[in-house]
Amino acid sequence: MNKWLTLLCCAMLAAAPTALAQTQGKKADDKKQAALAKKKKQDEEIQAHMALVTECDKQAKTLKGSAHKNFMRKCLNQ
Repeated sequence: MNKWLTLLCCAMLAAAPTALAQTQGKKADDKKQAALAKKKKQDEEIQAHMALVTECDKQAKTLKGSAHKNFMRKCLNQ
């Protein structure tokens, strides 16, 4: 009985680092996926903002100085 108990304990101790490494590896992968998703979302937001800036600037081509500045401010805050 003691031999089986000892063998079982040894097997559990031997398997523990492997299970821990798999769990930590999964957490690292989840963090990488979350970071990639966040970066992708930020990139999409930047692209959308730049498209809006370009469109507003096209509409404000004839304006100069403070009129251009005020138009751009209003256009970008929509």
